[in-house]
Amino acid sequence: MTDKERAPSRPRNLRAPKFGVCERCGRPFVGQRSKRFCRTQCAALAWAQSQRAANPKQRGDTPGRCLLCLSPFRGFVTKRFCSRKCAQKWLRLTDSAARARNRASSREYRRHHPDKERARRERDREQIRDRVRRWRQLNPEKPREYSARYRRKYRERTLALVRKYHQLHAESRRAASAEWQKKNPDRHAFISANRRARELKAPGSHTYGEWRAMVELFDSCCAYCGLRGPLTRDHVIPLARGGSNSIDNIVPSCRKCNARKNVVTRDEFRARVAMEWLAS
Repeated sequence: MTDKERAPSRPRNLRAPKFGVCERCGRPFVGQRSKRFCRTQCAALAWAQSQRAANPKQRGDTPGRCLLCLSPFRGFVTKRFCSRKCAQKWLRLTDSAARARNRASSREYRRHHPDKERARRERDREQIRDRVRRWRQLNPEKPREYSARYRRKYRERTLALVRKYHQLHAESRRAASAEWQKKNPDRHAFISANRRARELKAPGSHTYGEWRAMVELFDSCCAYCGLRGPLTRDHVIPLARGGSNSIDNIVPSCRKCNARKNVVTRDEFRARVAMEWLAS
């Protein structure tokens, strides 16, 4: 072996170390002169951020309202939630099993912490009222469906609550009812007539709109004497003789003609009026 082969190799020319700060997270590091980030993850995130800045995503400008919190927002037509938090909460609520668990846990919490729940409702009373008011405006049919379903399911409880309320507010209810009857005499007469028909167990029924259409058909005149004035419902075949309470068995009549007709049919009443006229 020659002396040249025995000579040691020259050491590598290494760069001087650099003390710097990461451009993304601000963490100090020691590395070569060209190093800008403390670790590979920071470099990848910085690169992705620069790509998003160079190619910004288009944003929609369609106005909408969040399905969960009802907050207004602007976005694409397909956007349904104002934030990711609301979207995730909506997914939890729409899952039947998760919804049942949430209801059970909420019920258990209210049972064990009634004071906290009462304090929370007092604190957020205005927000709760505003949220309920906005929801009712956006969903006018759902409250009626919920109320009808509750009354059908808990009929006895609902009737007991109504009776209790009427007992506690009897005077105010009578005053309000009398005031309403003065302002709506025709509507009150319609309700009273339908109640009498139900008491007599008469078949058939009609609505207030159908009655108003019948009055307009006769030009607000009595079907027997033709005079204008306050009109009442007269059954062609009286209810006492098995007549129906449907609109095809009803004609408008003045109070005088209705009282004279009494419990006879329309044809019998007209024949009697014709005989009286010939006799006079």
